[in-house]
Amino acid sequence: MNAGRRPEPGYRGGRGLAVAVPILAAGLAIYPLLPPGIPSTADGPLHLIRSVEFDALLHRGILYPRWAPDLAYGYGYPLFNYYAPLFYYLTEIPHLLGASFELSLKLVIFGAFLLYGLAVYWWTRPFLGEPGAAVAGTAYIFVPFRFHEAYMQGDYPQFLALALAPLALGALDRLLTARRVTPGRILGLTAAFATVLLVHNISTLWVGLTLALYAAVRVAVEVCQTATRDAVGGKVPCPSEGSDRLLVRLAWIAATAVLALGLTAFFWLPALAEQNVVQLYRLRTDDYDVRHSFITLATLLAPPAVVDQTAANPPPYLHLGWGQLALSLATLPLAGLVVRAARRSSGIGLTNASLAHLIFGWSLLLGSAVLTIPISTPVWRLVPLLAYTQFPWRVLELSGLATALLAGVAVHLALALAGGCDAEPGRAASSTAAGPAMVPAQKGRLTRARAVGIVGTALALVIVPSLVYLYPREPFLVYGALTAADVTGFERQGGAVGTTSTGEYYPRTVTERPRAPLPADLDQIGRLDRAVLPTGSVVVFEGSQGYAERYRLFLPRPATLRFDLILFPGWQVDVDGRPVAVRPSPGQGLLLADVPAGQHILVLEFVDTPVRQAGWTIAAVSLGILLALGGCYLGQRLIRRQSPPGTVPETVPYRTLDTRAQPAAAPLPDATLDRRGVVVLGGGILALLSLRATSPAPYAAIFARRSPLDRVIGAGHPMRVRLEDKIEFLGYDLSTSIVPQGGSITLRLYWRALHALDRDYRSLAMIARVGDKGLLTQDDRVHPGGVPTSSWRTDHYTIDEHTLAIPAAAPPMVYQLQVALYDPRTLQHLRQDGRSGWEAEQIVLQEMHVIRRMPLDLTAFRSLGEPVFGGIIRLLGYQVSADHLRAGQTLVLTLVWQADHPISYDYTVFTHLIDRNQQQVAGHDSMPIDGQYPTSTWLVGEPVVDVHPIRLPSDLPADRYHLAFGIYDARTLQRLMIEAQGGSSPRSQIDLDLPIIVEPAR
Repeated sequence: MNAGRRPEPGYRGGRGLAVAVPILAAGLAIYPLLPPGIPSTADGPLHLIRSVEFDALLHRGILYPRWAPDLAYGYGYPLFNYYAPLFYYLTEIPHLLGASFELSLKLVIFGAFLLYGLAVYWWTRPFLGEPGAAVAGTAYIFVPFRFHEAYMQGDYPQFLALALAPLALGALDRLLTARRVTPGRILGLTAAFATVLLVHNISTLWVGLTLALYAAVRVAVEVCQTATRDAVGGKVPCPSEGSDRLLVRLAWIAATAVLALGLTAFFWLPALAEQNVVQLYRLRTDDYDVRHSFITLATLLAPPAVVDQTAANPPPYLHLGWGQLALSLATLPLAGLVVRAARRSSGIGLTNASLAHLIFGWSLLLGSAVLTIPISTPVWRLVPLLAYTQFPWRVLELSGLATALLAGVAVHLALALAGGCDAEPGRAASSTAAGPAMVPAQKGRLTRARAVGIVGTALALVIVPSLVYLYPREPFLVYGALTAADVTGFERQGGAVGTTSTGEYYPRTVTERPRAPLPADLDQIGRLDRAVLPTGSVVVFEGSQGYAERYRLFLPRPATLRFDLILFPGWQVDVDGRPVAVRPSPGQGLLLADVPAGQHILVLEFVDTPVRQAGWTIAAVSLGILLALGGCYLGQRLIRRQSPPGTVPETVPYRTLDTRAQPAAAPLPDATLDRRGVVVLGGGILALLSLRATSPAPYAAIFARRSPLDRVIGAGHPMRVRLEDKIEFLGYDLSTSIVPQGGSITLRLYWRALHALDRDYRSLAMIARVGDKGLLTQDDRVHPGGVPTSSWRTDHYTIDEHTLAIPAAAPPMVYQLQVALYDPRTLQHLRQDGRSGWEAEQIVLQEMHVIRRMPLDLTAFRSLGEPVFGGIIRLLGYQVSADHLRAGQTLVLTLVWQADHPISYDYTVFTHLIDRNQQQVAGHDSMPIDGQYPTSTWLVGEPVVDVHPIRLPSDLPADRYHLAFGIYDARTLQRLMIEAQGGSSPRSQIDLDLPIIVEPAR
């Protein structure tokens, strides 16, 4: 890692202008969010309400809130004790300047979009150059998952955390490559990591692992390449020298991590130490178990798809992005060409930085992608802390970071090959090393047109495929002026209580959650419940300040006071200046306190627990260390500025991994974008933005669609079924109609409300035997598509996706796929208009086949030479349960059939027990598998095991019998003739030579 980061000598102007490319690209992503209100996302309204509560607490003088008194219907909720607070501080800044809460939230989102491009540009510019950094920043903005977060999911703290992650990577890179480990670089990395930690809890885990991987790869590559150069140059490698440098680098990184953790201990230490106080275990159960949220490899690699604006809940964008993936794949042949050119001494070489980032990018991409699919289940089970991620697809954020980096590497290598220049911009080259650094060649020149062509192609690859995702859910939610009173109103109107999904921050003492809001005048009367006070008590509420409430109280006798407040560590009651014991009420977990009789001054307040005080102390010490480092850094700079040249020696107290001197850089070709190149590329992005703004209809005709209300464009199986004139079923898509035992299918249903609904129905998808004669498997959804039916809009349809798992022991045959909607209170199904019976309660979609996972073992069956019936049905073998029976018992004949060609009719199989006189004495006729697998539904080449039980009459004489069987058309009674074998005449049945001995019944 060389310290030289000088501009290319051959550079002809325009330095720094390439940063305009990711800025303009961010504008393209921001534009759809400009309408008033916020997008109709899953979590966006929750963060808006949290911002309102946070603002109210700041105005009460609580500078660092831990308790949200207006949540949980006004009983209070320790949300901010566990949820990272920095996002809400940031939304407060524009609100204090006069912006509404909605606009404040959106401004932070806008800033995050800009940061996505600028942070990656800042991180990668030293080793990718301006063109590669501009492409990497743009690719990071246009990762498909980015728009899932911003437009659909609305987990905006996570959205911001991953925008900050490249800043931490850039700070780490600069700490590794600097000639001196200065306090400024330590402060930079510490601040970057600490900021991520204070924005989003879960992202901190993944960003921390990413930083560790990045440091390990960069250090390992440098140490290996140094050893290689020493060996090639005739110097004996010194293992201890490389190890010492590695340990020093890792020690500095570890020190910054410790400082970052110390600086933020006021948040994470109480959250971690007090996690068992609340019901955090709920994040690892039920629908939030990570095992239920994996995505498939097909989803991960899915192509971009046009979003239907009529869909209330379009499918999530859980894809890698084809443009980013194509550029990532291009790095492999490009790196090979660079290595080949280096071997030919053509002046191009793969430098340490290029190699390290190539390895890091692919390691991060493959590792994060694998974690999103079911094959990674053991990892999620072995590392319990990962379970708090809840949804494995969150890790796609890291995949996006990896593909963005690799996209920049691809452009960087392509420009190097096109211009014949060194593959690391601004780095000095060594003429003696046989390793990665090569002397620049003078035989090639990168023309402006070629540079613009390469960079423009890369930008088109990452931007154009993602234009289909730039359509937020509509209509936008407009809340207007919000106050703390709206927090409880939000919960009462169906919002998540406590603004969390499972109530995971309720104390464990709460087993009966609040169901009704408290009175709105708590600020005037306080939280003391007067109803439980003894007769003759006098209460005077003297007001509140911050979290604290003060009362003047007279009790005629000792009493247990109850406060309309959920008890959580930190709440205490002081009576006449002395704390009294508090305890939770059974079930509800409300604060109870025993107070003696008499006149009292009572104060209810929320104070820091010992662990919270310890967190503040650690943070203060860490801040002091950082301030001291900052002071040293500023002092050194001041001394250098005031001292005459040459009087202060240039000391290098902390060296980089490779500190050997480098020769002066040779002139490089013009390997970057000039002003005109930036104008051309930026103009292309502006043209897209202008087209979107001025010609929305033609633009949408290419990148969006809007289905009419009576059908879904692109549905594989359109239908129109009305259910009690309330809901219309518009069709479905099915992943496959043939599934092996133990496999699964994905079924996507399309529903639309015909009128506003007053209740929440559940959806049910089933696989049943033909004619509804037995259930094989089913899948229920509490809310179809995750959207309560009571909130369905009549001008949108809802996508309801089900995964149906096939039991491993399911009989291979044909089944019916059925769906229904039902009322969970009465269990009554919505009935189809114009139908009766069970067919009215289930919508039959189609038939589907379950096939064997493993080939059928035919060695267990006797063969007759595979005779063919009617030229279409082949007998593969048979099996008889017994050849000695008693009268009254059941003889089972198992036949194995196979269709050689598609069959148009439903044939019947007859099995007869024949006596000596060739007379039938018992038998069993039915379509295959007791009528459950009609021959017209058979799959060509698939074995069908057909079991026929033959009940012997109880008075059947003891004698020798034999079996005969065949196939006939029940409509005409015409038998299928068996093809002649060995020159014999065609037959209408097969007579088995196996004698069946029947003995008298006991």
